[in-house]
Amino acid sequence: DNPWIEQVVIRRVWPNTIVIRLQERRLIALWNNKYLISEFGEVTNIPVTNYKNVEKKLGCYLIKIEGPKKFLNKIVARAEKTSDLLANINKKISHFRLTEQFSWEAETTEGMTLRLGGDDLHGPMHYRLENFTKSYSDLSHKLTEKGIRPPEIHYVDLRYAKGFAIKTKNK
Repeated sequence: DNPWIEQVVIRRVWPNTIVIRLQERRLIALWNNKYLISEFGEVTNIPVTNYKNVEKKLGCYLIKIEGPKKFLNKIVARAEKTSDLLANINKKISHFRLTEQFSWEAETTEGMTLRLGGDDLHGPMHYRLENFTKSYSDLSHKLTEKGIRPPEIHYVDLRYAKGFAIKTKNK
């Protein structure tokens, strides 16, 4: 009955021992600002009002995800894949959404917005994002030469088949 428990295994060891194994539910996201989502993409019944306390107690943050319920598992899977790719350039996702136009968007903890486009674009979303992450160090170097620090990248448009566009905060 405890919403924080994912799984319980109770085993009796003869003659007089009981072994109880509890697996705590691991939360990864806040969905549509209404529900907490477990690592398996399941909606939990843990009160959302506690999510700030959860972040504080565990020393982490929950990704805010948005989108229709019937796509929840797909949204969670894409958010995890996107998070893994952005970790290669030391970026963390704070917000991930599937819009009404079925276009993917992400925002990092530093405020960088990534427009990832829809599934109907040429080349899968993760290939376009992977292209950006592989190019990021060269891009950072070129921006530094022009006097723009890489954390000042404000917007990245990844809806192009073989490239991307960026916008910095000051230009």
